[in-house]
Amino acid sequence: MNPLFIYATGLSWNHDSSTLFAVLAFVIHCHSIRQKKPGRWLFLSGLSLGLAIGFRLSFALCVIPFIVTILLYAEGIEQKRNSLLLHFSLGMLVSLLPALIMFLLSPKQFLFGNIYWRKLNTIYFQNLNYKRAVSIIGKLRYMKRVFINKPGNLLLCVTFLFFV
Repeated sequence: MNPLFIYATGLSWNHDSSTLFAVLAFVIHCHSIRQKKPGRWLFLSGLSLGLAIGFRLSFALCVIPFIVTILLYAEGIEQKRNSLLLHFSLGMLVSLLPALIMFLLSPKQFLFGNIYWRKLNTIYFQNLNYKRAVSIIGKLRYMKRVFINKPGNLLLCVTFLFFV
């Protein structure tokens, strides 16, 4: 029910789909831990997380908590740990295979948006007559406006901090 989320959702197709697949991966991952044979569920979790990463590279860091969970779940059983990591990794590999093929076919074009976007973004804002970057004070003022004008954002932030 956050107004900022409601406003922003749907503006870019790869945000929504990657979020959907990341949440699906999390749900499947949680379900796998309660199973006697979690391998196939971890494969599906890896498959879903791989799709999230394939849609939006910024989801790549989500791999870390998933792997840590597997390592903690299979603590003390190295053979089981390796098997579970293999299932999860295979799922990710299968879903990222099309992206890997595209990278191998044309690495320079594949990485263009991820490597050179910052330069293009800077040029874009310079063309809009922005002469300097926003200062820390300017960013804090913006955050204050976001929280004052939309109390739902402040509630969301306070709730998040409480649970963290």
